Order: sequence, then C-alpha cells, then structure tokens
Amino acid sequence: MEKKEWVRRIKEELLATHKEAEEFKELYTRLVLDFNKFKKRKEEEFKEAKIEGKKELIKKFFNAIDNLGRALEVMNENKSDAESLYKGVEMIYKQFLTLLKEEGGEIVEPKEGDDFDPEIHEAIDLVEVCDEKLNKKVIKSVQRGFKYMGKSISPARVIVGVFKEGKKESGSIPNEEGNVKEEETNYA
Repeated sequence: MEKKEWVRRIKEELLATHKEAEEFKELYTRLVLDFNKFKKRKEEEFKEAKIEGKKELIKKFFNAIDNLGRALEVMNENKSDAESLYKGVEMIYKQFLTLLKEEGGEIVEPKEGDDFDPEIHEAIDLVEVCDEKLNKKVIKSVQRGFKYMGKSISPARVIVGVFKEGKKESGSIPNEEGNVKEEETNYA
C-alpha cells in the first residue's frame, strides 16, 4: 500500500506542478503580449509627440516667415525705400534669433583673434602669420556656426593663423564675396 500511496502522491504532485507550469506559461504569454502592446502604444505616442513638437516649432517660425513675406510685398511696392526695407528685414532677423534662442539654439560667431576651438570651429584654411600671438587664432570668420543645447551642430568655418618664425608668406583668404584672393599674410 505504501508504494501505491507514494505513486499516487507523486502523480498528484506532478499534475500540480504541470498545472502550475501551464499557468506560468499562460501568464508569461499574456505579459509578452501586454508588453508588446505597451511598446507599440509608446512608439505611437512618441511619434505623435514628435509631430506635435514640430508643429509647435513651425507655428513659432510662421510669424517670422509671415513678416518676411510682408517685407517682400512692401519691397515690391516701394522699390526705392531701402531704409524701411532694411529695418523690416532687421526686425525679422531679430525675431528669428529670438526664436532660435528660445528653442535652445545659439549662433557661434567667431571674431578675429579668438582662440581656435575644434569643438565649435572648422578650419577651412591655414595662413602663415608673423605675429606669434596670432598662432592658432581665428584670422577670419567665413561662416557662422550653430549650437543646440550647448552642443555644436554646425561648426563655424574659419581661417586660422599658423606662426612661422621669420617668414612672410602669402596665403589664400576669401574676400567679401567668398572668392579666394591671394594676399600677403602679414597680420602683425
């Protein structure tokens, strides 16, 4: 009898363990399905939030773009009124700068004599300089750069001075139109 009792108990425990394993399997399957639904819902919410963020940004820029359109209309009507046109375009430029700043953007505007910083500057040319103080300094800013949330997203393009003791060489420096012009590089 003891053997039959023992076999019966083992069968009961085996059936209970099997039932418990089936319940865990079913629970696991439901959790995986729920997690996948949650993940899909979050992806959709993220896409919607991204679209809403872009809509808000576009709304902010719309006023400045609309003002620019009005300035162009005024320009077309009053072709001789340069001062009004200048003031209108300047106002719109300032409006864009304000929007840029509000959104976490910043213009990087290197000045002559600033230290060259590869984090925010891109050296498009090197010119020899006679003054050691101008070594690794910005000689000319060619294009402004931009930062977003403190990080460079578009480096400022600059010409950088390289000190060569006792040499007076010529190098290329872009003129106001952006054309390269050979000039004497005596920036002493």
